[in-house]
Amino acid sequence: MRARVALVTLVIFAVSCGKSTTSPTNGGSPNNSGGNGSTLSAVIDGATWNQSNVTARYSTANPPYLEVDSIDPANNLFGLLIRRFGQNTGDLTPGTYEIGPTNSNANFISVGGSPSWTASPGVAGIPAKGSGSVVLTAFSKTAKTASGTFSFVLSGTSGTKTVTNGTFSVKFD
Repeated sequence: MRARVALVTLVIFAVSCGKSTTSPTNGGSPNNSGGNGSTLSAVIDGATWNQSNVTARYSTANPPYLEVDSIDPANNLFGLLIRRFGQNTGDLTPGTYEIGPTNSNANFISVGGSPSWTASPGVAGIPAKGSGSVVLTAFSKTAKTASGTFSFVLSGTSGTKTVTNGTFSVKFD
């Protein structure tokens, strides 16, 4: 729970500057983040999201999680976080992770934090939102790499965002 609160705080802080836009922009061909070759791409409401600013982090918190984020030139943030649900030990392993009703979530946050769309579990009486899945096709804690595919529907106060054809291939610290 603390990790989720920290993530939301970090995300809102990261996107608190700049002009507001609610549509993803096409950042061109995949590049790298910090020279490590990480990529994250998807189609969000019919627009290509393919940014060069991609970061990934693996945490051995209990339960472990992988977070993958990217920011477009307008400072909109798109990201996902996957973790084992109902298991408190062990590393992530290749397989399907449900997004929305479990501890795994995804977000698209506009500059300044509003509007935002999410697929997240219900917390403290707040109902779960959105749905979908991430297929973790490869994960190596030793090599510090992960890859996979995803699709989901994000929900917000101003409607939904449909995310399809998602792929990621990341190196994490």
